[in-house]
Amino acid sequence: RKRLSSAQMQTLLSKGDAHRPLYLVVACEELRVFGSFERLSERVASLSPTVERLFEEVLERLEREHGATLVCQFMCALACSRHGMRADELCKLLGVWQEHQLDACLDRGRWLRLYHSVLPYLRIADGMLDFFHQQLYFAVEQRYLALEPSAPQVVSRCVDRRYQRRRANLAKPASGGGALRSSAAELALFTSTAQLLAPPLRGVEPNRLPASPLYLTTHYRVADYFLRRCDPLLDRRWTGHYARGTAELPYHQRRAGLWVELARTLSDLLFVQRKCRIGLAYDLVQDYWMCSKRMHALEQLVRMHYNEQLAASARAVLEFERFLQSRVHIFSSHPEQVFAAALSLPDRSAPSTLALSRWNSGIEQRSHLRWTNKLQHFHPCLKTFAGHDFCVRCCTENPNPDVPHVLSGADDHNLRVWDRRSGAPIATLRGHEGSVLGLCYSPQGAWIASASWDRTVRLWNGRTHAAAQLLTDHTLPVYTCAFSPSGRLLATGSQDKRVLIYRGQCNAKGKLKWNRPAQLVATLSDHTNMVSSVTFSPDGSLLATAGHSLCCHLYDVSGLEEADSVSTPSILFSTPHQQPYARDESQVAHWKPINCCRFSPNAYELVTASDDGQFIVWNLETKQGQARTEHKDGVVSIAFSPDGLLMASASHDNLIILWRTNDYSRLTRVVGHTGTVFNVEFSQHTSKYFFSSSFDRTIKMWEVPEKELPMDGHDSRLLGCKFAEQGDKLVTASRDKTLMIWDVQRGSVMGRLSGHRSNVTTCAFTDQGETVISGSRDSTLKVWDARKETELRSMDGHTGIVTAICAHPHLPLVVSTGEDKLIRVWNYHSGALLRTVYGHRASVSCCEFSRDGRRLVTGSEDHTLKLWDAGRSFKKVATLCAHTDAVMACAFTADCKRVVSGGNDRRVILWDARNALKLAVLERHTAAITAVATSADCRFFFSASVDGVVLQYDAERHNVVCSFACNSRVCTLAASPLGNQLAAGDGAGQLYLLQPVFGLNSRYHSRTVVDQVLLGNILGATAADAGSGKQQNAHAGERAKRRRRRTRRGGQHRKQAASTTSKKKAERSTKTSNRVIQQPQ
Repeated sequence: RKRLSSAQMQTLLSKGDAHRPLYLVVACEELRVFGSFERLSERVASLSPTVERLFEEVLERLEREHGATLVCQFMCALACSRHGMRADELCKLLGVWQEHQLDACLDRGRWLRLYHSVLPYLRIADGMLDFFHQQLYFAVEQRYLALEPSAPQVVSRCVDRRYQRRRANLAKPASGGGALRSSAAELALFTSTAQLLAPPLRGVEPNRLPASPLYLTTHYRVADYFLRRCDPLLDRRWTGHYARGTAELPYHQRRAGLWVELARTLSDLLFVQRKCRIGLAYDLVQDYWMCSKRMHALEQLVRMHYNEQLAASARAVLEFERFLQSRVHIFSSHPEQVFAAALSLPDRSAPSTLALSRWNSGIEQRSHLRWTNKLQHFHPCLKTFAGHDFCVRCCTENPNPDVPHVLSGADDHNLRVWDRRSGAPIATLRGHEGSVLGLCYSPQGAWIASASWDRTVRLWNGRTHAAAQLLTDHTLPVYTCAFSPSGRLLATGSQDKRVLIYRGQCNAKGKLKWNRPAQLVATLSDHTNMVSSVTFSPDGSLLATAGHSLCCHLYDVSGLEEADSVSTPSILFSTPHQQPYARDESQVAHWKPINCCRFSPNAYELVTASDDGQFIVWNLETKQGQARTEHKDGVVSIAFSPDGLLMASASHDNLIILWRTNDYSRLTRVVGHTGTVFNVEFSQHTSKYFFSSSFDRTIKMWEVPEKELPMDGHDSRLLGCKFAEQGDKLVTASRDKTLMIWDVQRGSVMGRLSGHRSNVTTCAFTDQGETVISGSRDSTLKVWDARKETELRSMDGHTGIVTAICAHPHLPLVVSTGEDKLIRVWNYHSGALLRTVYGHRASVSCCEFSRDGRRLVTGSEDHTLKLWDAGRSFKKVATLCAHTDAVMACAFTADCKRVVSGGNDRRVILWDARNALKLAVLERHTAAITAVATSADCRFFFSASVDGVVLQYDAERHNVVCSFACNSRVCTLAASPLGNQLAAGDGAGQLYLLQPVFGLNSRYHSRTVVDQVLLGNILGATAADAGSGKQQNAHAGERAKRRRRRTRRGGQHRKQAASTTSKKKAERSTKTSNRVIQQPQ
């Protein structure tokens, strides 16, 4: 064991950086490996006095011991890695770099000597090697990777000449178009932008220094290595299944300036699916985001060179980015949905075009459900942040442009911080013991305030997300909170009818510190009911408060920011109000509770939103207001864009409406949430985006549309759908109190039926599609003329919500079920109630007749299904018990032999309807089952769930054949009587007409007609079907005759063969006997 003498120690401690522990660690390691103990004092004296120069000496020593080129390549590979590299990766990479062979590996002896020499300066975490200190990276960067390196001779030997030649030489395309190669013109164009567009070195400020040749060479080498590990055949099938390579390939291609290769990688559906499958969906979104700005610049650059093909490649990456961002919450848990989701985009989009070309060329053979009536424009929803366990009450964006965070609060008592760029969760703030009802950032994003049902207001550090302070002055739940524009004041409103104003303290340097005890400077008690909203004016001089007292108060709070000011501001202005029982429609005033109030950016107007379905714009100079009413339910939240040109309003009707503020005319309606939109907030940095939080437990980021979006269909949740018997029409029931009749072939609306007073929960066709029957939340059933779109009659009798109806296939009977636990049988021609059936002990949620009309099945929240004799008696035949929660859906198969059911226990159960036996239990969904359906040929059955996925099962094998992920929760499902189409409706009001499509290698392909016969031909095939049937019978007869002939011929051949065999046996036996007789005595 070596020890330094006191003189040597004194010499070492006299160095300039000896006070730094890092210097002592590196110096002692250099002295430990020094070979001559007699010259140790001389070596101590010669050590460099600074850490930077000492690391330079370390690199020089390693070059002398192991070779300058090898050390340079090793250090550059580690320096250019994102999170370090594995030892086996470095060994193979250095072997390829040294030997210039694809399958070469560094000699084991050389590798071990180098590895053990460098090991003291590395850290190993999860099998990854990386520098143990950032200072070593700076030394490597200065010596090898800088534009003017300190070891230019070593660098010149390490720069890859083949990478240099790629800029000018024409590379041959690989067989099958698999290898990442480009023409000379493309390479010259794209690599000429590498210095301009490539990201800076690690540790260097952005856009300060361009990348050096060795830096680009290293990233090129690493990218090529990972590419060959992931795609050994270079055929874009990614058969290597190397997770590390899949994760790191886009990063190194981008750093190397390989824009053509990067565009092809990020525009590859199979690569996207591979990366999502290994759990890196959010990392992939980050890859797109990192290169999106450069792709925008690249698109403009290639347009200047008049190369539209290269511009299209850049646009494809941008469209793939939008495609992945909007569905990353789906792909993270269902990566198999990438291909079907790409086909669901507009036809001219790059993902859809690529997916369709893969299918037509036979590369893609997976069975899927194809969306036939898909939208031909991009949905305005850019991202969905999903992760809360209960409804999300509020959301906001960090006002600091350098911190891309989105904050949300929910009924699960937690606040969550999200990465705005990728949609990934960053942190969870726990501390509240009740629902988080309001939150806000301070103006610079340094502090967070949250209001909760637990009667407290909590303050958090906006950077570290640590708890800073707890305010407990309210005696009832706190609904809202807001910082003043200066960040000095905090106002809170509560159910105790009070508004409290706090002032933060400053430290000695004048910096605001909300982690110190806040001072209560004012208490406002002018409201007669709970306070639901508080907001400061843009200059901070005014405070507006509103609540269930039906009015909004305006206060002057300009003097409260002074250090010694403690006073009670007086009311400057109060908006008029009126009581519901004495309402005057000529007066502009709210007559229901006010949910939100906001100042316009110019502070000239104040807008209040109420449960009466309107918002009122108050002019603060004239004290006059103008009302706008387009929402179908109460308005919950409003927000202004930063430039003041737009305003957004959110409502209980699940809609967000954008308004032009010059005349408050509607710009467009935005549909996407499946529940009440509790909060809407514009981005604080741009007017192009806004955020919303909803009862559906999600936060969404939206793009502001430039014009009115087309709205062909319902604008609220679909609750029921049913095909006509001919399969050419479909009727849908919605939460917007209407029904719609659709042309299935065109996917367009044929008619609208209005008349119910509340949500239409269920519907059905009767009389060959001429009549529609509907059930509603208003406890009534209505019969409609589908052609004239008029109401024929209404049937009253239920005392609760009508949950389901089903029409008898042969008789003018309809069965309805409801929350009153009863099953009622009606004659829909006369409207007479024929029978009331008792049996269930809870709400009856579903019902279905068998195709022959002999049986009826019902499902209930008492966890059971019941089979009934659908004759005159309607007696109970059997009770099916296997569900552990409410049964929400049931359906007969077409042969009337089996029943399919689904419930809140996430189970789909297949039953034998003849002997009431359970055949199979399938648990493939991650949330409650909302609907089930069966195909007309009895080969398949389907299920839909709150998780937004529609599954198709094989009725014999009970396995999943294919699936489709909708944009939100699926609420209803129906199968066409023709057996070739499926209809699904989601919580946002979107109707999906789906067709099962099977690949050539699928066992179902030979029997499917989806890709072979158009739907219109199927509907119109009457005489042609009969003629083709005769031809098929004739062909079948001919085949039978040929089989009989072959059978007869085969029999004759067998007889001849048998006789020949017997003759040969007889001849052999005769010869044997002759030989025995001729033997001598």
